[in-house]
Amino acid sequence: MTGACIPPSPNWYCPGVADASDSGLYCFASKNSVVVFDARAGVPELKTSWPVSTERVSCVAFCRSQRSGADDEAPALLTVSDDKSLKVWDVNTRRAHHHTSSNAAVSYADWRGSLSTSVVFASGDKGSLFVWDLVSGTVIATPVHAAHPIQLVRSHPTDPDMVAVGYKNGLVVVQGLKKGSNAVFKLKGHSEEIVSLSWRLGDSSDLDEHPYLCSTALDKTLRIWDVHAEKSTQTLKVPFSSKTRKVDLSQKGRLWIAAVWVPGTPKQVACSTVCGDICLRDLATADADWEFLSTDDDSAGHSRCVFNVSLLKTSSRIYAISTSIDRNIVFWDLASKRSAYCLPSLGGYAYHMEFSPVACASLAIGAGDNTLKVWRTDSVVNPYCCSSFWQGVRGRVMVVAWHPRKDNLVAFGTDEGKVGIVDVLGKQTVVSVSYHRQATYGVCWAELPVGPDKALKTVLLSCGDGKVKVHHLPKMDREALDLDSILLKLTSGRTRRITVNYSERLGFLTIANQDGVVDVYEAKTLRKLAVLEAQRKPVESLSWHPCQTLSSECRSNFSHWLACSSTNGTIFLYDLSKLASPSADVLRMLQPSLQLSGHSAKVVCLAWSPFRDGMLASASYDETVQVWDVGQGKPVANYRGHSGRVFSVCWSPLDPDVLFSGGEDATVNCWKLSEQGSNLPPSKQRKTKSDGDVTSVADETRSIELQSTNGGSTETAKESKGASEKEGNDTSILKPAGAKSSGTKKKSKPTKSFFPLFSGYENRPKQSGSDDFVLLANLLSQRDDGCTAPDGLHTHLGMYVDDTGAMAVVDAEIQHHKRELNFDYAFQMMLWKGDVSSALQEAAAQRKLTDTLVALSSMVSRATWLDMCQQFAIQLSSDGEHHKAALYLLACHKTLEAVQLLRKNGLVREALCIARAHLPEGDSEVAETYVAWAEKACAVGNYEQAAKCHLAGGDIKAAVSMLLNRRDPHSLKSAAYVAKKFGLAADAEVAFSLALRSALVHRDWDAALVLIEEQEKSRAFASFVHLHKGLCHAIDKITGAKPDTLEQSGQPDVVLWKSADDVSAKFLEAVKEAFESNEYSPLQSTRGFSELSELLGYGEHISKEVLLPRRRGTRSCFRLLAA
Repeated sequence: MTGACIPPSPNWYCPGVADASDSGLYCFASKNSVVVFDARAGVPELKTSWPVSTERVSCVAFCRSQRSGADDEAPALLTVSDDKSLKVWDVNTRRAHHHTSSNAAVSYADWRGSLSTSVVFASGDKGSLFVWDLVSGTVIATPVHAAHPIQLVRSHPTDPDMVAVGYKNGLVVVQGLKKGSNAVFKLKGHSEEIVSLSWRLGDSSDLDEHPYLCSTALDKTLRIWDVHAEKSTQTLKVPFSSKTRKVDLSQKGRLWIAAVWVPGTPKQVACSTVCGDICLRDLATADADWEFLSTDDDSAGHSRCVFNVSLLKTSSRIYAISTSIDRNIVFWDLASKRSAYCLPSLGGYAYHMEFSPVACASLAIGAGDNTLKVWRTDSVVNPYCCSSFWQGVRGRVMVVAWHPRKDNLVAFGTDEGKVGIVDVLGKQTVVSVSYHRQATYGVCWAELPVGPDKALKTVLLSCGDGKVKVHHLPKMDREALDLDSILLKLTSGRTRRITVNYSERLGFLTIANQDGVVDVYEAKTLRKLAVLEAQRKPVESLSWHPCQTLSSECRSNFSHWLACSSTNGTIFLYDLSKLASPSADVLRMLQPSLQLSGHSAKVVCLAWSPFRDGMLASASYDETVQVWDVGQGKPVANYRGHSGRVFSVCWSPLDPDVLFSGGEDATVNCWKLSEQGSNLPPSKQRKTKSDGDVTSVADETRSIELQSTNGGSTETAKESKGASEKEGNDTSILKPAGAKSSGTKKKSKPTKSFFPLFSGYENRPKQSGSDDFVLLANLLSQRDDGCTAPDGLHTHLGMYVDDTGAMAVVDAEIQHHKRELNFDYAFQMMLWKGDVSSALQEAAAQRKLTDTLVALSSMVSRATWLDMCQQFAIQLSSDGEHHKAALYLLACHKTLEAVQLLRKNGLVREALCIARAHLPEGDSEVAETYVAWAEKACAVGNYEQAAKCHLAGGDIKAAVSMLLNRRDPHSLKSAAYVAKKFGLAADAEVAFSLALRSALVHRDWDAALVLIEEQEKSRAFASFVHLHKGLCHAIDKITGAKPDTLEQSGQPDVVLWKSADDVSAKFLEAVKEAFESNEYSPLQSTRGFSELSELLGYGEHISKEVLLPRRRGTRSCFRLLAA
């Protein structure tokens, strides 16, 4: 459906971030914009979106008294922004009819009851309440009854003079707004910040007589209030989740829960949990359980806390709509009690998109919120069915590329230079060990001869920081190759690579350079085929026309056309049909075959239509998408639905009239080509300054320039060695708008004074300074008489008199710093005086030692330094800095203590390194460290590592026991080998028995034969393995031919001997050949029979498990064999 889109994410930590009307409209705030969805027709569709401020929008609210009747009508919308402004908007025209601003930040606003001409809003920081009259434009302050910051306000749904105010300290106050009103009700009970308030919905008469209020807070409780009685009738502890999830209760910011009364059922509330579930509670029953709403794969729920729950009414349904920190917007159907629609959203720019060539309806989206999303655009149940992948990505996804033959692999590149592959089915991410120094702005799959044998292999190419790297698949655990190291063998000079493209149908590798030159190579030989030198600006995008479209009967006439976009907004098209005929010369084109000019900013993405020949779409920074008909040489349509730069565009693989585009507005739009009213991009706007104001002046109307050069000026020649003309260093990396320059200086923090007391005395009024001057003169004049000590009120003058006075000032400052717990300054001043030993002792006693103090302790003596190193190590260990503590223990020659400290705190590898480096071979500490490492590995189920640790520590029996915890043949075979190698006969027999059983259960007969040979067992075991193999094949053939025979007859011997395919003859012949090849006859020899019978559970060992798989008829067939 074309109305579906992926919108930008709602803002976080705002209780009023979203609102819904009773006529099917839903609105939420995203950054500085509002987004409105229309659910009146069933599936929610984007109605409109627009920026309402230059700052973040914190609250939105629909007018309750206005109802939208016709499809094009909508109630007025109230918005609150962080720029202290409030506006009332007409949703259809997106114009503000009323506007006011506050002197302080506005935390929340709401319409006054059923009035459409009055708004109540609160200033959160100052705790003030105001009423805004839209008719007169006046703003009147209303007295508040609590001196605390206000979190949110909720007006009574029918009484415009009653409002509930939620405070950040947990208090809820219900008060009147009418002048002279004394109605004040204080509702005390919550201990944390109020995050949601909801009035009970019902008949107006019932509401007037018995107003009830629902509130939730960060204390994870939901309270039902009888407002007139000022008491909580019910206090409910909201469950964490319906699932067994771990919740970090220390993160209060993520413990939001929101609640709302369910309309039509005044005794029922809908509430969210801290894990994002939505549940219902019937308040009429005291011991009722929470009823959780269900989800499914097509319409998921939330995985993180919910900030807002709004109620939306349509003609047939009632939805509870929730927004969460996981960026999902979920429509919950309260009638069916399940998730109806789960709308994904983008927390960053939509940088790049691409449809899968195999699962053609799966759209991969590279987003700026550090996620890669896959949107199933063909989902019938939920048109918004989307999966997000973030683990291992850790960066803005700048580019994506589907594998050409596998529908589960998507390659990606990030703004930090990372390159990786996401398995969308297995939900695993593999990241290459090679990085680009700058952003990765190009990835593609290719078939290149990169191995030593020059055989074609599937590789992943990435382009960034001027290089094209070749990543080895599938693990990408080897250093990637620089493609230029191969290509430069055939070319002269090195240039910066901008982007790369590979055409699988044509077998062409195309690379664009910084200077605008485009090189075309034959992929299987890496021989240069063509050089395109018509452009002088850096290339932004490369796109080959499909070899065949639905409109072409066989091969498309444009199958060898290449489209290139540049930073100046011009699109160059090259007809490279001459490459279809092999030639030893390099094709050089100095002019394009066709040139498209129309965009007013650079074009960053090109896409050919898979349905119609010559239809090209281009996405540009001029905020539009242009569609061109290259065959007829004319523009077709221009899409202007984005409110920012457009970064990517692609054609729908299901509908020739539908395109998808995404960009800076963090939105992926789905739109129809036939519904666009314009066929040209808008005129370029030139900004000029006049008297300090910035105004926009429209340029002259541009004409779309379509220059045909009849194939362009082509020239066949040997590759030129001359240098190409180069332009300036333009970059094609997408940068967020308004990003601050890296050269911006940070404001330095003022440092504390070492002499706060002295400064206090010195900064007194001038008169006091003059008096000090006179007193100082008298003291200095009496120096010869020995009277130089100032009195107690003027001790600061000692700084100007003599050594004793100065030291007295320093002592006073030291004591002051100690009282203020500023030990760092105090100890430094003690060191100034030379009291190094005293400073060190006090610092050690206060556990305030630092690296500087320990380093200076050598001024006293070596013994002091050693003691301080040990004391500092103890202090660091108690603070959790075990690595640094071990270093100081090593510095004071406490090697054993360092090893034991690290081992005790689980840092076994670090402890082992120190032990191996400093302790003699065979020291018991090394063995104990290995044991500790093994215990740690065993605790997490890593038995292989635990076995290696026990083996290194010399405990062979424990090592074998670790591997015996596994049940796969390979691990058990390794255990048997090690046990036999070190002479543990009993353990070797146990391991052999388990390994043989496991191999036969898994039908790994080759591994079983290798095991028997390694353990030097009797040939009876090898013969039995062949017998087991033949019997399993016979049973498989019987059950495959007649699956119901065994179950119906109950006589497996009849089936075995009377099969239509005569399985018995083939089975006996195979067994005979197996026995003769092992020179063993079970009817004439008993070699190894007792050992084998014990293994099989035969005879006196009958209680043991038989090795054959548990299938119908298997036991009976085995009894037949034994008989």
